[in-house]
Amino acid sequence: MNRNLTQVFNTAAIHENCRNPPPKADSVAAEPNTPDCPLELDPAPPDEEDHRFDDVDWQRVPHLQRRAYEHSRGSKPSWIYLYGWPVWHRKYNKKYWLCSWCHLHKKLSGEFNVELAISSAAKHLGKDLTGHGYNQDGKIDRRMSSQPSLLTHMQASGVDVSQQIANEMAGSFSRVQFLRAVTH
Repeated sequence: MNRNLTQVFNTAAIHENCRNPPPKADSVAAEPNTPDCPLELDPAPPDEEDHRFDDVDWQRVPHLQRRAYEHSRGSKPSWIYLYGWPVWHRKYNKKYWLCSWCHLHKKLSGEFNVELAISSAAKHLGKDLTGHGYNQDGKIDRRMSSQPSLLTHMQASGVDVSQQIANEMAGSFSRVQFLRAVTH
């Protein structure tokens, strides 16, 4: 259940009244100090988002808290939030990002200021470390494209390899089959 049910109801009522103002009696004059309708209302987080922060050990990060709102209305959340939490730094009053892997594994490096840009958090996620190695397209492929194959290495070393064996070696390795065998 949404913990902000009262706020959600009140916000929805205000928004509805802005679109469809209640009818006024002819004898009742308009109130002179009626506030204008807010142009942008932050939508309440859906119920499933209430559980996103359950893994955060708030005692380990007393200087951080959940943000009052996570993203601007209508904007698409950055890809870094797939791998961490949007938090608010209580001392510096700025938006921060907390790396979920670093926090869950009790690493000290994992808090980044994302007030103006996400580049520091993106660089952290892109590092070739355990639990990291991600960019906006997903897991980074760390294969070296210039890394020679065993066949190339043998031929460069002067080993005479027949055409039939060379063709067998070149076509024998399937990355998909290898990954399937390793992961299962």
